[in-house]
Amino acid sequence: VVIVEVEAYLRGRALGEVSDIMKQVFLNNGLNESQVHLAESPLAGVSTILSDISAQDLGLLLVLDQRDEVIDLINRS
Repeated sequence: VVIVEVEAYLRGRALGEVSDIMKQVFLNNGLNESQVHLAESPLAGVSTILSDISAQDLGLLLVLDQRDEVIDLINRS
């Protein structure tokens, strides 16, 4: 799991707060620290996913920002 916060979507929460909540939920539900990553941007998050994913894996990308850049990155991979 790669978690990215987009400042425009914080809805009054402090930067880092949503990431911390999400990370804790994943850890509480059986993932370990090495399975949960934080990225500074959607593009960086997708880049992390693409470097770790194999042909047999399923990737679910919920991208709220940098969509064009993310699509270009996926198309180049």
